[in-house]
Amino acid sequence: MPFRIEDKSLALPDGRTLAYADNGNTSSKTLVLFLHGAFMVGDASRPPKFLMDRQIHFSVFTWLGKSSPAKDGSLFPTTLVQDISSLLQHLPSGRSPAQILYCMPYNIFPFGQSIVGMLLLSPHSPPHCAAMSWRMWLLNGPYTRYLPLLPSLVKYNLSKKMKSQEDIEKNIVSNLYPMKAASEIDLYTKWRTTYEVDEGKLESETAAIIALSIAKTWAGFDQIPWILHSGWGGARPDQLDEAHARPPILIITSTDDSSGPQAAAAWLVTAFKNAKLVILEGGHMVAFLQLDRLWSDLFDMAEPFVDHP
Repeated sequence: MPFRIEDKSLALPDGRTLAYADNGNTSSKTLVLFLHGAFMVGDASRPPKFLMDRQIHFSVFTWLGKSSPAKDGSLFPTTLVQDISSLLQHLPSGRSPAQILYCMPYNIFPFGQSIVGMLLLSPHSPPHCAAMSWRMWLLNGPYTRYLPLLPSLVKYNLSKKMKSQEDIEKNIVSNLYPMKAASEIDLYTKWRTTYEVDEGKLESETAAIIALSIAKTWAGFDQIPWILHSGWGGARPDQLDEAHARPPILIITSTDDSSGPQAAAAWLVTAFKNAKLVILEGGHMVAFLQLDRLWSDLFDMAEPFVDHP
């Protein structure tokens, strides 16, 4: 497997650096831009086979890890648009999915006119913070921005469990891969067979990526509450005009995922005008194990808007 984890960097106009990785056909007219969650970095080492079989350009940028954090977390939507615009101007092609980018006015983010679909995995929505677990609420709730002691306590507790890659695999990754149900174990086994991954390797790789995300700084982690409560950069999913609401959205949640409340996904599917909700049986990783099928479903929904290479 080629090493494509934060292996590229882009100097940004404001003096910051954006780290990213990409894979697939870089000459393709279709780009899938994957925006990761907390404790992850830009990793394009093992992209979904569905995308590679279709000769799609797959790119993942890092907002933790080697990338410079936003100078002001409260201005994250503006920073995101500027950073992604710089990346898309740098890459050979340009399409991108993410809630903020999807909602952003075209005069601010012209590339938004090229969005043809969006896949949301375990999404959050600010109106449904009450559905979060207590731990998630203390870390990402609406008052966390103004009571920094709350996330500091959570971070202190986490940092004690994340002193090494081995600690991360034991204390953090084990909670992401419970695989208790027979259906999840079957999915995991099929995924490992398809991608030729030895048992335990995915867990060790995930621990290594989590370690990379905080190796340089925790600044990006500290900005998560501001990002979640940034209000989509002044736009709202339920107030989009017809042009913005045209591209289809596939929203994925699961029955036993405490990090992505079903209430958030349920609200988003009613707020976005062209969205479909899929509820999977299992925990946080069950969607990851079915990404090839989910990407296929989204491409079927977005077929009228996709330019094939």
